[in-house]
Amino acid sequence: MTHSPLGKDILRNFVVEVCSSPTNWIMTDYAEEFITSVREEVGPEGHVIGAVSGGVDSTVAAVLMNKAIGDRFHAVMVDNGCLRKDEATKVLKRLREDCGINLTCIDASQLFLGKLKVSAFLPFFAWGLFLFHPLPSVTSPPPPTPTPSRALRSSF
Repeated sequence: MTHSPLGKDILRNFVVEVCSSPTNWIMTDYAEEFITSVREEVGPEGHVIGAVSGGVDSTVAAVLMNKAIGDRFHAVMVDNGCLRKDEATKVLKRLREDCGINLTCIDASQLFLGKLKVSAFLPFFAWGLFLFHPLPSVTSPPPPTPTPSRALRSSF
């Protein structure tokens, strides 16, 4: 949106004109409604467990849950060994120290990485809709050329 000429206008046209979405809402209203709803659903003594990844969606959800029920919200993050370098540590700091979230990080990297099968595609990493391959070193053989039958496919 920000990298396209008239990106905001295109988005507004789609959201307002095509989808007929109202423009008179206020985000804090939604947050307060959610917090009230959680308090009613969980009650004064209930606890909630929620998974977080450190991304925007799960972080916002964790912050709202924390505002709703405090330490009775138990956030869990699983480090599967495929995160960016130091990402688990950064997420722990941000959510625990900066946001006050009751967060437990489970290091399951050995379990996950131990279950990976060695294949010609092991050096490939899927990220969103893109496929990245680390640059080969001088002594590494070139990566195999994917054939249509072996290529990774998106489900959407």
